[in-house]
Amino acid sequence: MKRKLFFVVLAVIACFAFTACADDGLPALMPADKEAYASDVSGTPEALAKMSSQVYLAMVNGDLPAEDGFETLVNFSASSSAEQMQSLKSEFKKQIEQTKEYLDVNDDSVTGYAFSKTEYLNDDEAKILRIQTHKNGKQYYFQQDFVKENGEWKIKGDNIADPFRIKSMFLWWYV
Repeated sequence: MKRKLFFVVLAVIACFAFTACADDGLPALMPADKEAYASDVSGTPEALAKMSSQVYLAMVNGDLPAEDGFETLVNFSASSSAEQMQSLKSEFKKQIEQTKEYLDVNDDSVTGYAFSKTEYLNDDEAKILRIQTHKNGKQYYFQQDFVKENGEWKIKGDNIADPFRIKSMFLWWYV
């Protein structure tokens, strides 16, 4: 039951437009407040990927309240994604708490991320593939999509993907 719940949590979180990391000037350690995340995002898909993964990790580790993480992610999401996220806010906070509990009960944690180089689909759309590795050795696969709105890159979505291999990485981040 708990294992199934974990997968549901990952799926819900992925649908909320989350994900990954890059060595682009973002802080190496997770800041304790949402403003610290927002202050260093340069607006590139790579920076958004790193920031969203850091926010997710900080929430499930208990270093950032789910409310603050949620608001940070909404601020960097495409308008259509942000609207959808707002309608699911209470479910989001509940899922974060359940994920924290699952990881604690099972002595599991996120131990690293691998990110593909950004694939630009056109001038206004891009994607980054991400593999999330856990202490128990399991890996979870995601595709994060980005779109330009008013000249700025925004997170459009983050979805669970079928297993894949990253051929060209921009970052391997150990937690």
